[in-house]
Amino acid sequence: MGAAHSSEADYRSDSLSVQGTLASDDRNITWSAGLAASRDQIDPVNRLVSNERKAATDVVLGLTQVLGSHDVVQLTAGHARQRGYLSDPYKVLDRRPRTRDATRILLRWNHHLPSLDAAVRSHYRYWRDNWGLQTHTLGLEFAQPLGRRVTVTPSVRWY
Repeated sequence: MGAAHSSEADYRSDSLSVQGTLASDDRNITWSAGLAASRDQIDPVNRLVSNERKAATDVVLGLTQVLGSHDVVQLTAGHARQRGYLSDPYKVLDRRPRTRDATRILLRWNHHLPSLDAAVRSHYRYWRDNWGLQTHTLGLEFAQPLGRRVTVTPSVRWY
């Protein structure tokens, strides 16, 4: 469970979150679920808008599966809903719709390379929202520890 509060001269935000996990007896499968909500008040110093509000909720469900001593796969799905003032008040010509619903799916696979004491991490993300955006993202990382305190992680990402 979590709670947050932020207060600045032009922005105030309050949020709550809860997340839980449930593992199988052998710890090879983990199910997770989370819920978050925030309420914001926007009063920019440029007075473009005054006392605007924004509310957001987000729900996420996940499944993690250990495939063996070197492989872990994770699938998560989530949906976010925003209502209220979603524009950037410091960009005069920024006019966004006052509602946004977005759905996302994320698939990850991590593979350990024992001979190098390294890991290959890959992911695919799909995103779609009611603003007409639809994105696909592929990512690949190679995590190589150098001693006990440093890890070098070159990566590539394609949108």
